[in-house]
Amino acid sequence: MCFIIDKNYPSKIIAENDIECYKLLSLYENYKYKLGELNKSILGEGSDLSFNICSVKEGFHSYSNLTEAIWKLQLNNYSGQECIMVKCIIPKDSEYYYSEKRHEYVSNQIIIKEVS
Repeated sequence: MCFIIDKNYPSKIIAENDIECYKLLSLYENYKYKLGELNKSILGEGSDLSFNICSVKEGFHSYSNLTEAIWKLQLNNYSGQECIMVKCIIPKDSEYYYSEKRHEYVSNQIIIKEVS
């Protein structure tokens, strides 16, 4: 999955508080998440793609609102990817990028709070 950097939020942000979010987990992912525990990742730097679009490939991808997460879940399951949705927190002091247009985050830390 590739996160497209929003031109309105071009730099990494440090979370001032815990951020509630929703994540889709594929049954085919190699990463083993720990429920209720801090999961850490490298947050990749933005790399330039064609047409002046920057992206981030490394980090935990999640959605800022439930409506967007449900829509993506239905889309993925319809296409045969078999995903589940989990409620998460990006903890205070985490680094993240945000896309207002796509209602997405990519962060270096995440805690899974609840499986839907």
